[in-house]
Amino acid sequence: MKTYKVTRICELHEEIEIQAKNDKEIMQLYSEGEVDGIFSTKSESIEYVIKDKNGKIIHEHIFT
Repeated sequence: MKTYKVTRICELHEEIEIQAKNDKEIMQLYSEGEVDGIFSTKSESIEYVIKDKNGKIIHEHIFT
């Protein structure tokens, strides 16, 4: 039986703009999940990397 390390890397390279009256209001929107709600509509890149015990990459796949 061999041991492998599997890494999952999720990235979202996206910048959004949100308008708020002040710092308190933007933090309220953030705390209430409004910011995450907007980011969840964006496409995320997911990368899987499988390495053997010596660190050699056996398989790499990127979903976009």
